[in-house]
Amino acid sequence: MQQESGESRTGMSLFEYYLTVWVFPCIIASAALATVVGVLIEVPVMLLSVVCLVKRSKDWCETGAQG
Repeated sequence: MQQESGESRTGMSLFEYYLTVWVFPCIIASAALATVVGVLIEVPVMLLSVVCLVKRSKDWCETGAQG
């Protein structure tokens, strides 16, 4: 970037340093959060689906065992 007087700007401002320091931890934190929350939601939903499937197929299994 060049300033109006034609001089080139060599350094970063304090805000740019601050932003650079926080971008990487935020990316890591969001990935970690997605990993944890994904598992905490996926496992109960999967278990609930299995329980519902077993309850629905209960009569089918009992009929097959008798015949």
